[in-house]
Amino acid sequence: ELDSDLVEESYTVTRYPLKVDKKPPRDEECAVSIVEKISPNQEPLYLISKRPETGLLAGLWEFPTLELDTLDSDYIERAKKSTQYLNTRYQLEFKQPNRFDLGNVVHLFSHIRKVYHIEWIQYEQDDLPTIDRVTDVKWVTLTELKTSPIPTGLKKALKLLENFKTTNSTTLTKKKAVKKSVKTTKSANIASFFKKE
Repeated sequence: ELDSDLVEESYTVTRYPLKVDKKPPRDEECAVSIVEKISPNQEPLYLISKRPETGLLAGLWEFPTLELDTLDSDYIERAKKSTQYLNTRYQLEFKQPNRFDLGNVVHLFSHIRKVYHIEWIQYEQDDLPTIDRVTDVKWVTLTELKTSPIPTGLKKALKLLENFKTTNSTTLTKKKAVKKSVKTTKSANIASFFKKE
């Protein structure tokens, strides 16, 4: 039997479900390396690898991405970790590369606030490394890259690189442009030096 002296305020909380506050997205940061390989007589190539078939962004392709265990890393620290990661994961060793800190982009997932720290690494190599034999790793041209299924956050990273390239040039980029110019210049036909009488 209910007590007759119960007032509404004492039981209204049980009549209606409580509103549960959503947890704010947790912060995660990662170091992204846009690796560009310059080779003679061909377009620049970019390194991408495929994510696992399960989990966040399953099955998509991405630039080499290293998850960071701290939220306050600096560029020098990230560059050292990325160099080691690229060597261990992709067997890459660079000789006098151009390296640039492009800043960062942020992408919000439902439960994660992801910060991508973007670095552009440009280097010269005559042949493709053996990693091209691995099915989840490949080198692609810029055109192929733009049509590849890559996460939105890394599309933002690619945009950062394109914007940077419009106002900056590197020794390798200039070298590539000179070689292309020399290759496409046609020699004059020797017959043109002789006038017909």
